[in-house]
Amino acid sequence: MPLSAFATGSVTLAWNASTNSSIAGYNIYYGRASGAYTNKICAGNATNATVSVLVEGTTYYFAATTYAASGMESPFSSEVSYLVPMNVPIVNQPPTLNAINNLTINENAGLQTVSLSGITSGATNENQTLTVTAASSNTGLIPKPTVNYTNVNTTGNLTFRPVVNKTGTAILTVTVKEVGTSNTVTRTFTVTVASTTGRTSRGHLSFSKPLTNSVALVGQTKTLSVTATGTGALKYQWQFNSTNLPSAVSSVLTLSKVTTNQAGTYSVMVYNSTGSTTSTATLTVYATAAATLASTTHVDGQYALIVAGVPGYNYVVQASTDLVNWVPVQTNTAPFTFVDTNASQFGQRFYRSVYFP
Repeated sequence: MPLSAFATGSVTLAWNASTNSSIAGYNIYYGRASGAYTNKICAGNATNATVSVLVEGTTYYFAATTYAASGMESPFSSEVSYLVPMNVPIVNQPPTLNAINNLTINENAGLQTVSLSGITSGATNENQTLTVTAASSNTGLIPKPTVNYTNVNTTGNLTFRPVVNKTGTAILTVTVKEVGTSNTVTRTFTVTVASTTGRTSRGHLSFSKPLTNSVALVGQTKTLSVTATGTGALKYQWQFNSTNLPSAVSSVLTLSKVTTNQAGTYSVMVYNSTGSTTSTATLTVYATAAATLASTTHVDGQYALIVAGVPGYNYVVQASTDLVNWVPVQTNTAPFTFVDTNASQFGQRFYRSVYFP
């Protein structure tokens, strides 16, 4: 009497009816180890039975017997097994966009092209329409960039030309959005336009170390600082989202026990008796260092996933075949793509990513 198993969540077992007229019914035995059956179901004279209340991610083993009206029971049938799948809810993953490096160019530079990469809808089973837009925090220096992107592609670029005879900094923001949803991903980078005469046109002032975009975790202490050069005594004034910060009048700004409310645009103006200049950057605050994993395109025999966490932080990818014993397989700086070239060697394999300070 061969058994066959089918279904998801619970499992339904089916078998062929016995041709022996003395058979009164069937018993189903099952357990979590091969040959060790801790549970029994009497199926009567039916030729199928459904077993429910099974633990997700667990393999069960099943065998059947027949019994006569006298109570005599046959030996066990051949054994079948069933791995109960994990009931993982389908989540619409946010789109992705790789980090963009800060850029320094000379005053009166020509048309600039910045490459965009890693543009996806977030998972291989998603096929949303994507739009890519860009904005400049200082259009008097860098006018709104032009985006060149065709949906479905994973790459694109943006172009811009700095305003003639202008120097300073501008924060460019690139946003990828899924049409029809609220899912977006945003990357920012700083464009610094340097004076070709070795100084700014505003009071002989310049930044040898300007502000750069940075990240922080809730509860951390974050220090922002600049190094400026110029003639005479230099004075400073920090701003948060264009509002002066009281008593923030040195080259260093320390933010203690950072909260998400402190995420935003920071700028510092340095000035002397002859002029001033400003450096601006964005601080992104993350509530947790936890990473998110999303499957991405991979070839047969391999498995690939995108590890997204706090940009610039280290994460270790761990793998397991039983959700108990975990083995580190790669450590890298987020965001990155992990490819398991040995995936085909395992019947099943699970992955997780852990922040690695």
